[in-house]
Amino acid sequence: MQNERLQQLLRSKGSSYIPQPPQAVSPLNKQTQNSINQSNKYITNYAVQKIQNQSTHFAITPSSDRRTTPTPTRSSMNVIPQHSSSVSPIRLVQLSTERVQKPQEIHEVHHFERPIQVVNAEDMEYKYKFKIQQLEQMVYQLQVENQRIKINGYIEQPAPVENTSKVNELERINKNLRILEEKQRTEIKQLKEELQHWKDRYSELQKQQSNQIGFNEELRQLKKSIFQLEEENKDLQLHLRDKDQEILKLRSILNEKDDIIDQLNDQIQELQIIQENYSRVETTLMSLQGEVDVWRKKFKEKNEEASELSEKLIMAETSLEAMKKRQTTQVKEVNVSRSNNHNIGITMTQSIDMPGRFSTNRGTHNSNKQQS
Repeated sequence: MQNERLQQLLRSKGSSYIPQPPQAVSPLNKQTQNSINQSNKYITNYAVQKIQNQSTHFAITPSSDRRTTPTPTRSSMNVIPQHSSSVSPIRLVQLSTERVQKPQEIHEVHHFERPIQVVNAEDMEYKYKFKIQQLEQMVYQLQVENQRIKINGYIEQPAPVENTSKVNELERINKNLRILEEKQRTEIKQLKEELQHWKDRYSELQKQQSNQIGFNEELRQLKKSIFQLEEENKDLQLHLRDKDQEILKLRSILNEKDDIIDQLNDQIQELQIIQENYSRVETTLMSLQGEVDVWRKKFKEKNEEASELSEKLIMAETSLEAMKKRQTTQVKEVNVSRSNNHNIGITMTQSIDMPGRFSTNRGTHNSNKQQS
């Protein structure tokens, strides 16, 4: 009796009878959670309706109905399920298989190595958090269904069975349930691995996002440095233009200096010619100076000779004057009568005095010239 009540309670409340743990708060907003829950409800209701319409050979009537009716009727299996509709345990098992197989078909992921593209970080975070939430809900639903299968198997064991065909059918169903449980365990394991993979992928993308932030900061610094370098380049170009103008001015000055240097070179050549001429003149002058020295010596000798001759001449003049005086005295004493010839004698004495004075003056002039 207690088992029948428990079975009816499970059939009436279904999955709501099993206590569900509170789900972790996702970083997504409430609108996303509502849309996910609505889509899951739609998939669940559609799967239940499809199973109820197609799989009739898995339906088992309650124990109270089995006593009165030996075989299940068609009308008892075509009930459209609602949110509060009663679902048999076997139908729940078939629902779990359908819900396990559908995500395996829908969420099949193929990984390809693609080049990294720069996308919005919020979009990537939303996408992977949504995927992680779906996988967590799927794992939780599979765990709930596994627990429900265990409870249903535990409930169905003590049920009295009278017919051997029913026993065989229940054994077959039990075997199928065990196989299904193993499949669900493997699927849960795969989903956990996939969830871990997506978590690793999410952490990797977070690292890439942090690296991308660092790259963006580095790119901003590089752009700033490029802008500074462009400004410096502009300043350097202006400075270079000024330097070019200065170079042109200096070149013009250099050309003028080259002209001046050419003129100075011409003057130097002229001066070299003058110097050569001067050296020639100097050599000739030196040779002439030697000749002058020779002539000086000769002149000195001649001057000495002239001085000696002048001295001799002076002595001769003095002796001549003395002789004249004697002669005059003798003439006066001898011939007093010759008074007419007295004037002639005076003129003769004057003519004799004049040559003596001239020779004396000439000797003094030669001596002065020799001293100079």
